[in-house]
Amino acid sequence: MNHSTVLRSPHDGRRFTNVVLLLTGQTLSLFGSSIVQYAIFRYLVLRSNSGMVMTGAMVAAALPQAIVSVSGGGVWADRWNRKLLVMLPDAVIAAVTICLSASMAVGWDDTGLILVVLVIRSAGDGIQTPAVQSFIPADRSGGVVCCTSTRLTVRCRRRSASPLLQSPQPSST
Repeated sequence: MNHSTVLRSPHDGRRFTNVVLLLTGQTLSLFGSSIVQYAIFRYLVLRSNSGMVMTGAMVAAALPQAIVSVSGGGVWADRWNRKLLVMLPDAVIAAVTICLSASMAVGWDDTGLILVVLVIRSAGDGIQTPAVQSFIPADRSGGVVCCTSTRLTVRCRRRSASPLLQSPQPSST
């Protein structure tokens, strides 16, 4: 009797498909989110021309995610409903971003408001990222590892490519 037949279950193919769909959806969502993040940074640079504003924006965009992810994100993913930990932060991030765009459309574009939105988006990512990673099966045989490494590669590439996808701004010289 072969070990691989003993360890296989009829649900392995379905689980793999679900993981691939989840990771594909999350990759697309994260790609869109990184484009929005880049647009916010670009807006702040063009509006303020200040290194201090950019420093504040970078801290607001990175520090909450690091704190939440390290201090509780992984534990929450193990103890609470993972689907909710993926969907709710994503919904909050989307709602806050829509509120920011609506406020900017009516002319209220305070730097403090933008920084608060960056903090909320970052904290949401700190909750969501460990929850998404916890969906990946512990079984490291076969295609799931390939799928995981592909997701990480895409995540790195999207961060590099998102500035390239912005429409070029005409220079004012």
